[in-house]
Amino acid sequence: MNNSTNESKPCLIETRQGLSVLYKERYLYSKYNPAVAIETYLSTLEIKENTLVVCFSPVLGYGLELLTKKLPKTSFAIIIEVDEQLFNLYSLNKIPENIGIIEPKDIVKIPQLFYRQNQITSNNIKIPNPGSFKNCIRIDFSAGTNFHESIYNEIYKSLEQNISFFWKNRLTLVKLGRLYNRNTIKNLSKIPFSNPLKVNSINKTIIVLGAGPSLNNISKSIQKLNQKERKQFYIIAVDVALNHLLQQDITPDAVVAVESQLAIQKAHINANNKNIKLFADLSSRPSVLRNYQDISFFFSEFSDIEFIKTLKDNNIFPMTIQPLGSVGITATEIAIKLRKSENIPILVGGLDFSFSPGETHAKETMQYLSLLNESNRIKPIGNFNAAFSSGKKVKGINGTVYTDYILTQYNQIFYTKYFNKKNIFNIAKQGLDLGIPLSNIEKFIHSTKINDEKNINTDINQDLII
Repeated sequence: MNNSTNESKPCLIETRQGLSVLYKERYLYSKYNPAVAIETYLSTLEIKENTLVVCFSPVLGYGLELLTKKLPKTSFAIIIEVDEQLFNLYSLNKIPENIGIIEPKDIVKIPQLFYRQNQITSNNIKIPNPGSFKNCIRIDFSAGTNFHESIYNEIYKSLEQNISFFWKNRLTLVKLGRLYNRNTIKNLSKIPFSNPLKVNSINKTIIVLGAGPSLNNISKSIQKLNQKERKQFYIIAVDVALNHLLQQDITPDAVVAVESQLAIQKAHINANNKNIKLFADLSSRPSVLRNYQDISFFFSEFSDIEFIKTLKDNNIFPMTIQPLGSVGITATEIAIKLRKSENIPILVGGLDFSFSPGETHAKETMQYLSLLNESNRIKPIGNFNAAFSSGKKVKGINGTVYTDYILTQYNQIFYTKYFNKKNIFNIAKQGLDLGIPLSNIEKFIHSTKINDEKNINTDINQDLII
């Protein structure tokens, strides 16, 4: 075999006991016995039931056959390779049929693997849902992981967190399941008096507003719009953001409600006689409905119990939306269903999934007012405990911010669902990266009004990006 090397491409090197690989002046296996290290490690490895085994950079596939023999039936293994050149070497080897493979071109989807629309690997193997796993282990099959160490670390960390997040949500369902069911039964009686959620009905730019600190500046931009300019936008607010907007003399076109517990009622008090549409989850708090005249229900399927299945089979339920946990992500999902086509822009703001010390929500939200009511000379306003006790410092889109475990998970869900969607923009000036282009409201006034009937190209207009 030709042993000449090329630094830009991996080169197969013959040894006395099999092939090794030389890549970027580094041997990815032993120069004497390439397979011995990984096979020795696997021979002593104990793989528990219900384990996700993440196989990083197997390159020539040494050890994969041994792994499949040790893999319990309730566990699942998946190959992940970041480097395109090393991935191409897989064609020289037979990968076991029961191991999933993710190609490098799909690398951006990997950290949020379980939230992909189509949970199928590149070799057509279905990925089990996160509830199938109780453990996650990492195996580095070669030194190829050293070329992209930070990416591999982030992938593994994210997969671990996704599994943990699933079980935390399951515990929440156990705790609140009865409340969800009770609310659903009560709200079912309101369906005949509601209006169906009209898909593809909005032909103007949609603004989705969360209640994060960035809403403070965004609302100032909306205040500057004259009456004609305001009519160019359809504003959807999460319920917690409603009071802030009304205090700024901004009346949203619609509000989204998903919360089931009593405390959320405070967020809806000022909605009376405001002619605001309500998009309400069927399991949301029934008492908030009395503040609205125009209501459209949707259902986030929180359980697959027989009661829910029976109602769905009899076409009693409204439109189903994937349970997303965050009201901000749910509002974005509704906006996508409402817009007439992908040509219609969606501007997202206030979905920061992070905060600064002392400021977790926008001003005038019920969280902010609660802190204001509790403040005095000894205890100044501000939730500093969120940042310095439970928060972690991370890099945001505009400087350092604080976040926590739950917010990070929501950020990952948003990133995965919408990073490749057409014409969705982030108009916030702070917060975590949402995976969508940055823009501002001013860029969508007058000249960027889109007429869907003209069949304008749905690729993102670079003039709209900051």
